[in-house]
Amino acid sequence: MSDAEFLRYLKDKDAIEKLVFSYATVLDQRQLHLLRPIATDNLHFHYGGVFEGDTPDAWIAMIQSNLGGCGPSQHLFSNIRINTDYSASIASARVDFYGRVMHAGKADEREILFDFWGEYQCKLLRVATDTHRGWRFCDVKQVPFHFTGDMKILKSE
Repeated sequence: MSDAEFLRYLKDKDAIEKLVFSYATVLDQRQLHLLRPIATDNLHFHYGGVFEGDTPDAWIAMIQSNLGGCGPSQHLFSNIRINTDYSASIASARVDFYGRVMHAGKADEREILFDFWGEYQCKLLRVATDTHRGWRFCDVKQVPFHFTGDMKILKSE
């Protein structure tokens, strides 16, 4: 790998890590309108064998249906593994990372917790111009490892 190729990879790695962490922040701050700009128009998602869809709007609606009536959440993402592919006309990347997500209820359910442990397996595509240096999610798969607590707090408002 040449120095120029390595530098390109490091810049992409940084941009992809920032994209992953911004995803967590958007979810926890309930700024769901910021999900659309980080997804391709033909985004496909698959969450734990329960939720599946193939548009950014369906992705946002699914997330809203789980977090909209939930109290605070904390999405902690770690163990990020990135593989880039520059061989095609449109660069792509695969990013896998662990997710530990704590959800709390609100109002009368504020004492109820739901804790998710799992892995996200994502494919990204680089688009021509973008705030995330061109990287957007085109496929998001969430694979559960374990969970505890009561899922009833995951609901829409």
